[in-house]
Amino acid sequence: SVVRSCNFHIWALRHIRRSLTRDVANTIACSIVGTRLDYCNSLLYGAAEKRLDKLQRVQNKLARVVHDVGIRERHTVDLLRDLHWLPVRSRISFKVATLCFKAVRLQEPGYLHDILQHRAPSRTLRSADGQLLAIPRTKIKTGERRISHSGPTVWNSLPLALRDVGSIGTFKSQLKAHLFRRDFQTV
Repeated sequence: SVVRSCNFHIWALRHIRRSLTRDVANTIACSIVGTRLDYCNSLLYGAAEKRLDKLQRVQNKLARVVHDVGIRERHTVDLLRDLHWLPVRSRISFKVATLCFKAVRLQEPGYLHDILQHRAPSRTLRSADGQLLAIPRTKIKTGERRISHSGPTVWNSLPLALRDVGSIGTFKSQLKAHLFRRDFQTV
């Protein structure tokens, strides 16, 4: 239903795109379609690739409409880079990492703070001060989608300098820059 709703709004935006500047089209795209892609997307962590590919195609189509180019004119990765949009999978990681930051640093919401536990090694290790979270074991594959497992997995994959940031605004901007470099450096 999210894909269907986004496609409807992309179709409507395509009809008026010629009369808009690129900045205005970008603002409309982010406010109408981008918010639909981001709403509760942390629940999509570990979802089937088929589902995430559908959302990625929606984002690619939206980038083409904002840039007002056809399918064969430019590569989609270039369009996403120009718009400074993270791909769908990175947007999901961004949301999960932000939830972990709020739970670990700001201790809110309380129920997440209680679920996420700091890793306490049994002996003295250099990584003990790395502010890592304990990743609970799961017996089934779908257990890896729980926030108690996905949160520490994403959090522990971040560089130490990013995990040490003190404010939420700085964390978000540095996290987006980190994910952007990771996604677009090989291209």
